[in-house]
Amino acid sequence: MSAPLPALQAEMERRWSPERLRELQLIGKLSWQEGAQAHLVGGAVRDLLLHRPVQDWDIAVEGDVERIAARLVDRSLGYRICKRSAFGTMVLASPTGLVWDLARCRTESYPHPAALPVTAPASLREDLYRRDYRVNAMAIALDPKAFGGIEDPYGGRKDLEQKILSVLHPRSFLDDPTRILRGLRFHLVLGFRLDPQADHLRAEALEQQIFSRLSGTRLWRELERLLALQDTARSLATLRNWGLGGLLPPVDQASKDLWKALAAHDQVLQRFQGTGDSRNPADSQSLLLLLGYFLGEGAAEQEWSHWQLSFPHGPRQLALLRRLAEHFPRKGTPAAQARCWRDLGIAGILAALAIHGDPALQESAWDYLERMRYEDVPLDGRDLQALGVPQGPGIGRMLARLQDARWNGEFHDRDGARKWLKENGLLTPP
Repeated sequence: MSAPLPALQAEMERRWSPERLRELQLIGKLSWQEGAQAHLVGGAVRDLLLHRPVQDWDIAVEGDVERIAARLVDRSLGYRICKRSAFGTMVLASPTGLVWDLARCRTESYPHPAALPVTAPASLREDLYRRDYRVNAMAIALDPKAFGGIEDPYGGRKDLEQKILSVLHPRSFLDDPTRILRGLRFHLVLGFRLDPQADHLRAEALEQQIFSRLSGTRLWRELERLLALQDTARSLATLRNWGLGGLLPPVDQASKDLWKALAAHDQVLQRFQGTGDSRNPADSQSLLLLLGYFLGEGAAEQEWSHWQLSFPHGPRQLALLRRLAEHFPRKGTPAAQARCWRDLGIAGILAALAIHGDPALQESAWDYLERMRYEDVPLDGRDLQALGVPQGPGIGRMLARLQDARWNGEFHDRDGARKWLKENGLLTPP
């Protein structure tokens, strides 16, 4: 363990909140009191050295992690355990709202390629050796006597300086092929490249069709993170260039229309953010529908099933998306067009906007997203019953007619809705 670096400690104090530093010191002190040593590991160290915001706060403990967790969840400190995993890790939240991943230092062995690992307690150096790339195999000491000291046994800082991704052992990609996809994301986000050995090992792993051994769930977890990046067209072009296009059909045989739609999708999401919608604009569902549109019948649904994807409305939305150009009511009323968009759903609309350049369709879709979907009927079922409408299926039919009238601009408020009902003879006289 190297001595604490003043420049590194200054960077920690500059980039991390006082609350974050206090809690790191607390975890280090409690670990030391329990005869253990705690270390901040992985991406947090890498991002600190790159002067980037930290996304993952992972702490590895040489010692009894359960005793340390018990000290933290004591009433006097008020931490709570949010989640546990099969690999002995746990997610803790502090009273200040900060979240930490806490785990025992461990080794990992793989019964066969792409298997889930078998773990065993280990030293910090052994724990760092099991990681994907050397740039992620560094640690910062949290021990009170060495707080801020950096452990870099495999040359991670040198790789950071050279902007390369080096694996720690030759079987790395065979043990866990998702490391290839993580390397691709690091390439896209950080501008790092695989070193010659890692690139050779990538090609060898692909020759052995290593991803065919990986479960669909684990594959989708990494693909979803890739789809969440900005500049989707660039991300998927890189996926294909790395020999991985087959993981996300139809990228391996993409047409010009697909690349054009992918580029348009980023612009659509950017504008969608401006609508004030609470949905995550990086939601992958619209991209899944877009990609599915360019696949043969049933092919997208087969991929979704393999990934064990929770997308219950996806098949129906995809079917509507494929028929949209033919069945969209261009000469219909505003209500008819709004019903079309409502049935397609938000993800389907975003995909349609990326695929279709028809000005009339574009104008109608954005009008629905930015205005019409917020135009609710100002009356509900109880209001209709109070106006004399008998309980039953007629309530739903009348609300549907009211929604159409609202979309067509025939009223704008509760009084207008009541007047519309009377003028159209839909209320039985008392």
